[in-house]
Amino acid sequence: MAVTGRKHLTRCGKCCYYCRQVTTFLFSHIGLCTLLIGYALMGAFTFQALELKNEEKQRLEMLTIREHMIQQLWNITQESPVLSQHEWTHAAEGKLETFEKTLLEAVLRKGYDGSDDVTRKSSQWSFSGSLLYSIIVITTIGYGNIAPRTDWGKVVTILYAIIGIPLMLFCLSSIGHAMAHSFKFIYWKCLCYLCVAPKRHRRPAQKRR
Repeated sequence: MAVTGRKHLTRCGKCCYYCRQVTTFLFSHIGLCTLLIGYALMGAFTFQALELKNEEKQRLEMLTIREHMIQQLWNITQESPVLSQHEWTHAAEGKLETFEKTLLEAVLRKGYDGSDDVTRKSSQWSFSGSLLYSIIVITTIGYGNIAPRTDWGKVVTILYAIIGIPLMLFCLSSIGHAMAHSFKFIYWKCLCYLCVAPKRHRRPAQKRR
């Protein structure tokens, strides 16, 4: 009957029918969990695309700056006619101060994590790291061990949290509702059934004549 009635629906009626079916599924327990998992995966791909290139760029820049610093110290050593500790320290001190300021700025503002490995295996913004960050954002845990450094990454984080946090709360509410019903059912079946179940009365045995 439902299939026959569906065939006679207009195009607008079919659209409304399928939208209602999709909405019903999305707001079910399985639908909400599926939607939340998909949202977390989407966030992982998004943050990886926004932050991974910046992280690799900062590692390459700091590797180049460090090699340049080593070369400058070697040049100071070679250019000294007489190697004196006082003169060498005085000449190298300014170079080291500049390197320290550059390193500190790279760590605090540009997202440099102190690693020289330019491969993606040790990257903070690998897929697993980006997925962890997505889960941290929507669950409001906030470990603080990873954070976006690009402007687009910060903006997307705000928008991602605005949608993801209510979705997470809605999903937790749905799961809690299902767990409450499950606990009530288990409690009734396992504990209360023995108390509420009617007792069977044995019929008195009839005396044979």
